[in-house]
Amino acid sequence: MSRTQLSIALSLLVCTALAGADETPAAPARVHLLAHVELDSQVVRLGDVVDTSRAADALPDELSDIDLFTRTDDSAPTRISRELIELRLRLAGFSSRRVTLSGSNEVLVTKPVTNIDDTTLESLAADNIATQFGLVAGDIRATLLSPVVERWRVQLADARDPRVEVVPHGGGQLGRVTAQCRLFDGTRLLASQSATFLIERRYSVLVATASCDRQTIIDDALVRSELRYLTVAADELKLDQVRGRTLKTAVRAGELLSLRHLDAPSAAATPELVRPRELVRVTATGPGLQVVLRDAEAVEAGRLGDQIRIRNRESGRIIAGRVSGPGEVTISIR
Repeated sequence: MSRTQLSIALSLLVCTALAGADETPAAPARVHLLAHVELDSQVVRLGDVVDTSRAADALPDELSDIDLFTRTDDSAPTRISRELIELRLRLAGFSSRRVTLSGSNEVLVTKPVTNIDDTTLESLAADNIATQFGLVAGDIRATLLSPVVERWRVQLADARDPRVEVVPHGGGQLGRVTAQCRLFDGTRLLASQSATFLIERRYSVLVATASCDRQTIIDDALVRSELRYLTVAADELKLDQVRGRTLKTAVRAGELLSLRHLDAPSAAATPELVRPRELVRVTATGPGLQVVLRDAEAVEAGRLGDQIRIRNRESGRIIAGRVSGPGEVTISIR
């Protein structure tokens, strides 16, 4: 029902007494109004604005199909008061004895928002963290720990050119990370919300396929390679780096294999993974922190697990790190 139609109907209601009296049903229909609904169609019906999960029975079709309002611009938000709904019910022949209203005093009807959701924020957070780590897209996974976009439904309904941005607080971290999520309409800021994400990095790891005691010699049947998203740094080992090595500690089935589980290899058994004056990728890891340094140079050669000296080419400072792969050095920050 449009506003013009409603005005005519209201005049008719005022000027004409309702003939007869409604038969009072044994139990009136209970209608609980929602505070906000998203709707594509121009015609708003009673069934569109009712919380049917609160009703013991489904809303009768004769009530559900009552039109409340016709939107001339379905892209603009529409507010329908409870008084208007009560009036429309009376015009349809339903008195307060037959239908009782509860819930919101006003229903906000907006267009559906489908292009921006919490997944959008998670993707932006993952991209930003990956950039801070010097990683490629897909190496970082971000998961919102509580919804954000649902709180922006009204602002999104009004926005003509909506966009969002996510700014993580502090440096690149894994685990629980707080970020500021912002909603814009073009360049105009509409809303800002602090949110917590769970940040995980994808690692290529080796996993024990069975429980093994110390002194066990590793073969291909005892480990398998997997890609896993983790909230803590892990040693990225390859099968050919551990094959024939001896465990110095016991491992459980399903446990990730790391350098600390392995005896030091003999020099003859393992190749040099880093050579002097070679450019190396240095990863510094600490509790909830990971920083990548690309502009570093090896001062000496090293095999897997060896402690070697490396030089920061920007500052000239020499620091020590452990060889973790071909051209890869890891530094532990405590």
